[in-house]
Amino acid sequence: ISIPTARDIFGVDREGIPLIELEGVYTKKKKKDFILHKSYRNPRIILMLAHVFGMGLLRKNGSIQFIPKADAWEDLGYKIVKGVFEVGSTITITRLDENSPNTIEKYIPSKDLVKIKTFDDKESELLWISENIYKDIMEEKLRPEDILVIGFNRTGLFDQFDYLKKCLLEKGIYSFIIGKDVGRDTFRVPNSITLSTVFKAKGNESPIVYIFNFENSESNDKIIQTRNMAFASITRT
Repeated sequence: ISIPTARDIFGVDREGIPLIELEGVYTKKKKKDFILHKSYRNPRIILMLAHVFGMGLLRKNGSIQFIPKADAWEDLGYKIVKGVFEVGSTITITRLDENSPNTIEKYIPSKDLVKIKTFDDKESELLWISENIYKDIMEEKLRPEDILVIGFNRTGLFDQFDYLKKCLLEKGIYSFIIGKDVGRDTFRVPNSITLSTVFKAKGNESPIVYIFNFENSESNDKIIQTRNMAFASITRT
C-alpha cells in the first residue's frame, strides 16, 4: 500500500520546502505525528470482532487482508501473546483493556454484547429483528432513536426495509429509511428506528445495532469491499 506524503498532497513552495511538514516535533517537543492506540468508542470485543470479520482472519479459504508485522498490530492497540510472524505459524494476539477504555464490559459480559444468529429465510430474519426491537423498547426501556438497523447491500434491500417497517409498525413502532423517507443527511429522528445502508451509516453510531444480509460479506467478486463494509457495520456501536 502506498500512502501519499504531505509533500505529495500539499506541495512545496518556490524553494522546494514542503508547505506542510508532518515529521519532527512542535515546540515543547510535542510530536507532529503519533499513533492513537486507544479506541474510546467501540467496546473491546466489538472492535476485535470487526477486525476478525474485516480481514477474514478465520475464513476457511484464508484471510482476505492481513497485517504481517507484530509492531503494526501493536500500533493498533494489540499485544502479541505467542507466536512469530512467519509463514505457516499460528499467532495469538489480544487487545489490551487499557486500549479500549469503554466501560460497558464492566456491566455487561462481553459474550452478551454480540449476538450472532442464522435463519432459514429472510422473512424469519426480519421478523426476529422486529421482535427483539420491541423487547428492547418495552423491556429494556431503550429509546427507539437509539436503535439502528443496517441492511447489507443487495438487490431488493429497500423492499426488505419496507417489510421490516411494516413488521415494526404492527407493533406500534415507527421507523424510517435514510435516503427514502428522509434526506441522506438525516440519521436520527425522535421516537423512530433508523434503517440504513452500510454507506449511509458510516460516520454515525448507535447504542444498539442490528445487521441483516450479513451473508453478503462473503461475496466473492468484491470480497475486500464487502469485508470492509462488514467492519464499518460492526463498528457503528
